[in-house]
Amino acid sequence: MKQTGFTLIEVMISLFIGGLVLGGVMFTYIGMKVTTKDTMTIGELQESGRLAINIMQRDIEQIGFWGTYYEDSFTAGNTSTLPAPTNDCFEGLNNGSFPDLASSSNFRTIYAKTADDTEELNCINDPIKGTDILQLKFLQGNQLTVEAGTNETQINQNYFIAEQEQAQFVRGVVDQSTLNTNATVWPYSHHTYYITEQTYTVNNQSLTVPALM
Repeated sequence: MKQTGFTLIEVMISLFIGGLVLGGVMFTYIGMKVTTKDTMTIGELQESGRLAINIMQRDIEQIGFWGTYYEDSFTAGNTSTLPAPTNDCFEGLNNGSFPDLASSSNFRTIYAKTADDTEELNCINDPIKGTDILQLKFLQGNQLTVEAGTNETQINQNYFIAEQEQAQFVRGVVDQSTLNTNATVWPYSHHTYYITEQTYTVNNQSLTVPALM
């Protein structure tokens, strides 16, 4: 029985065609892998952005709300305040954690700038140059209950006591007996947001990424 096989030329042509097909498959696979990686990276950035916006949105929505205090500014005649804390964040006139009643400028509850130095607002030491810094002062959360047996104020926390024409910035547990009948008490916060770089080790590799602080 006569048997025939492939000639050398046929084998070489087959290998060449197979190489082209394999190269096309590998090219497609690598392209899809890169695209998938880029898509995942973009998705992570979008999710991080949404989280950052959600965190800041809660604070920004509270700006300008001072409970039952209805005056449009804080002055020596209508406000009792606290001294600036150690390492307070501030820049310019009347921009610390608490109103400066001796200042001729209104109390700044919101302030924004672009980082152009390694130290900003007297409290930030490592911002990424060219990124934004946002400073917010606001009443956080709901009105607190200050009654005998149900006092929601705590030690080492800042509070705002509001009346129609009088304001007080206080720290620590608020004594109910010191409050007028129509006074309300609110948690008070001063937040400063900025971008810095942080380094993590993942799979024995060092990665430096921007982080919201």
